[in-house]
Amino acid sequence: MLDKNRQVLIAVLLGFFIQALVAQLDSKLILVVQFFLVLLVAAIQFRSKSRLVAMFVAIIVWGTCTVFNYLYVDPIGTPDAYRYWVYYLDYASDPGVYMQSILNEVLSSKLYDVSSYSIIAAVCYPIINILFSADVLAGFSVLNFTFAMLTFWLGISIAAKSPKNEAALKLAFFLWLLSPVVILHYQTFTKDIISTFLCVACVRAVLNRNFLFAVFVFVIATMLRPYAIAIVFCIYNVVAERNRELYLGLIASAALVVIFAGSAGVVNMLITAGYMPLSPNFFAGIERQEYFLLYVESFITFLAFMFVAAACVKTDYLRVYVLPLLSAIFIYSAVMVLLGRYSTDYYGEDYGAGSMGNNALRKKIPVLFLFFYLIASAFYYFKINRGSVRQP
Repeated sequence: MLDKNRQVLIAVLLGFFIQALVAQLDSKLILVVQFFLVLLVAAIQFRSKSRLVAMFVAIIVWGTCTVFNYLYVDPIGTPDAYRYWVYYLDYASDPGVYMQSILNEVLSSKLYDVSSYSIIAAVCYPIINILFSADVLAGFSVLNFTFAMLTFWLGISIAAKSPKNEAALKLAFFLWLLSPVVILHYQTFTKDIISTFLCVACVRAVLNRNFLFAVFVFVIATMLRPYAIAIVFCIYNVVAERNRELYLGLIASAALVVIFAGSAGVVNMLITAGYMPLSPNFFAGIERQEYFLLYVESFITFLAFMFVAAACVKTDYLRVYVLPLLSAIFIYSAVMVLLGRYSTDYYGEDYGAGSMGNNALRKKIPVLFLFFYLIASAFYYFKINRGSVRQP
């Protein structure tokens, strides 16, 4: 009998082809297939009472977010999403010429300087053209959803590599899959889900000591996000429980922030780390209707962090779980600060405390599971025993 991870992978791949088939009949049927696929992988991955809870949460959260997004969210409503759509029209007019132009760009550019639009085009547009009869809306919906599901599959695969925290890591990746902000971004035209998939795939390849494949995936990930190395570093060391490397990475990151962004950068590093999981900021009121469920998620996350703060009273929990995770979070926050400093300099703006310079809502997606891991580890800590988590 196949193990649970292989069952999930088979379900995701079969789901992809079923979605491609039903897209020919009615694109709305894609959402129905996706709904049942989410329930299926929850049923496969979890056991007994946990399975029922996971499926119930999936029904409520995924169903609510999907219906809401269908009614209120424009899949090409952001500048990036609209550009992806326009570029697809250019591709469809002459695929050969368009792909040749991308090849020329890659050959004439540095790897980190290649446009992410070109990489998305090379990966997605041919598949959309072949399998979805040029229905770009349906194609992006299926591809982004499939990459999100594959990221979850990779996540539960690498969780098994963790010496003692497999259960909490699996729960964290499941919460990531059902996060309203993640659902929003795999139901619109964005690169964030594919970028996250590549980073987690690189981590899995390294953990499996498949270094050639890891380098290949890392190069593509860097083309989408030049700072992918920071994402891979954080995820890898958290999963492998290499706390010393995380602490050293934090020291080096903080030093770079001081050098390039000064004391204001240090302040922004702290602000960014706290703001990312709580964006959009519900304290400031609901400013965008289409983000309503994201505000709800932000509020629930805030309440969950109160639970984490209570767990931090226990010294062993603080040492084993919180300090390494906070180190990873602050490393990524330092990257966001340096990007923000670069942006303000590029546009000739003043830089100071409170200057973010980046869209925290999108940029938190690759490391969102780290915040959920904080919450999940607190849950397992109190549920099972002091300082250890048993396998599921």
